[in-house]
Amino acid sequence: MKKFEHGGNVYEGKAPDGGWLDFSANINPLGPPESAMQAIETHLRDIAHYPEPGSVRLKKAIAEAYGVPQEQIVVGNGAAELFYLICSVYRPESVAVPVPSFSDYERAAHAVDADVWPLPLLLPQDGMPGHSLPDEDVVGRADCVMLGNPNNPTGDLFTKKDMVELIELCEEHGTLLVVDESFLDFLQDRGEYSVMDLVRGRDSLFVVRSLTKFYALPGLRLGFAVVPEEDCERIESAKDVWNVNVLAQEAGLAALRDREYQKKTWDWLQEERSFMSKALRKLPGVEVFEPSVNFVFCRLESKALLHRVAKAMKKRGILIRDCGNYTGIPRGGYLRVAVRRREENMLLLQHLQDVLREEMGR
Repeated sequence: MKKFEHGGNVYEGKAPDGGWLDFSANINPLGPPESAMQAIETHLRDIAHYPEPGSVRLKKAIAEAYGVPQEQIVVGNGAAELFYLICSVYRPESVAVPVPSFSDYERAAHAVDADVWPLPLLLPQDGMPGHSLPDEDVVGRADCVMLGNPNNPTGDLFTKKDMVELIELCEEHGTLLVVDESFLDFLQDRGEYSVMDLVRGRDSLFVVRSLTKFYALPGLRLGFAVVPEEDCERIESAKDVWNVNVLAQEAGLAALRDREYQKKTWDWLQEERSFMSKALRKLPGVEVFEPSVNFVFCRLESKALLHRVAKAMKKRGILIRDCGNYTGIPRGGYLRVAVRRREENMLLLQHLQDVLREEMGR
């Protein structure tokens, strides 16, 4: 099996004196909400007790924050756990997955020996976007379709209006549709894109969300899925009742109620995403795909150039995401960089410009 990798591996190699400047993981650079940190400190001694079974209080908070019935919520040890759990419970024989996309869709499918059908998002001839939602032919043959909205790493974003036809097709054919909305919290107008509210009354739509990216809690692991009510018990019975630890539950409760942090994040991203996109376009040899959330997908002229650039940037203490190991990457060197604070973004841009000039001048 192909080796799966993720960004954000700050444990690999010797870190520079000031630590890594990590643009390889798409985590909110504002850091965890102060409210969540205080909740962790307050409940630190509670690690002497088992977590609340089923994360009941957290489910209630999620229901209130997102306007979905509590009876439809399954809480996970990160969003990734939920992809594996869904595949484990429903055992699809064939899973259609857009490529390139988050590797755990494919990995979760392989874990139950499912056939994986790649749906290219980038045209192989020129590497430009050729994305579209799965059509009736795909939906009619696959047992399950998994897709990210927005997609990681390309940033493809579909509106709720775009998604309705696919949802109805999956209902008609009895095909399970798993929509990963892990980055939608970064959009203040997320209601125009989320299909979470469409789960009720349907049999085949599951929506997965991460709480660790927006709230900068990846080390705690926290996510949830909204599924048809009749499926909740089936999924709950297949997992550990204590799958979400005490500190993650308490941090999640505090973060979901922190409206000031949410607004601060939206204000930061609206300005900084535009700045990063425009600045990256000015660098030599960099082609930029229009970003939708808190990361930017780019292309250099070759994979060899990208490998040299990533290696040189790492020597300077800066990590970027070389996307060469993603399934479905055509020719050219594709990379993804997170959007961080202005001073950090300026450092990235300066070092990346210097490295590109050195490498392209060889």
